[in-house]
Amino acid sequence: MNAIIDQICDEFESAWRNGHRGNIEPLLEQCAGDDRKALLYELVCLEIELLTTNGETPQASDYRGRFPEDRTIIDAAFAALGKSESTKPQLVHDPYATTEMTATTSMSTGDTSNRHQSVAPRQIGR
Repeated sequence: MNAIIDQICDEFESAWRNGHRGNIEPLLEQCAGDDRKALLYELVCLEIELLTTNGETPQASDYRGRFPEDRTIIDAAFAALGKSESTKPQLVHDPYATTEMTATTSMSTGDTSNRHQSVAPRQIGR
């Protein structure tokens, strides 16, 4: 993973854990092209997990409204975390990965250094 993306995600998570909910939108300005898409995917996955851990129920439709040009990324993030609005398991394609995997209902464990080789998002609280 791009070190800048990893750093931005770590800072975003740290701020959340310290009670400062940040917005994803301004963070996206730090990257362009494919890095921006990868950053959006990682931040949405991270925010979904943080909200869910906080007892909230994030909705894909809210994110689609915030990021109308990035519906595929939003849908992939929700599917990767088992939060898809569809009840059927589905094969999701992470456009930033080298492989495809079936979305699962829990996050993977283990080494996160190769996280873009699957749809599994970064793990929170590393």
